[in-house]
Amino acid sequence: MLDLVIACLLVEWLGLWWLHRRRGLGPRPQDLAAGFGAGLALMLMCRLNVQGTLQPLSLVLMSVSGLLHLLDLSRRWPRAPLAARGASSE
Repeated sequence: MLDLVIACLLVEWLGLWWLHRRRGLGPRPQDLAAGFGAGLALMLMCRLNVQGTLQPLSLVLMSVSGLLHLLDLSRRWPRAPLAARGASSE
């Protein structure tokens, strides 16, 4: 079942890549890569743990997932405080 989820994730990313490349629709693939990569690394780690093999590799995949998640957050995080962007405080 996990293999199916991994395959669906890859098909989804390829579909979004194709839509953006061919029609200019949706987010840029590089804006999605870190989030998709973090999820993929976690799924691969779960797959290895279900098989009961390669525990050191599981730790590496979990670390990679965390780093990609931080990269994704840093790309999405606003560079200026809310007040400097013209938003009203409530």
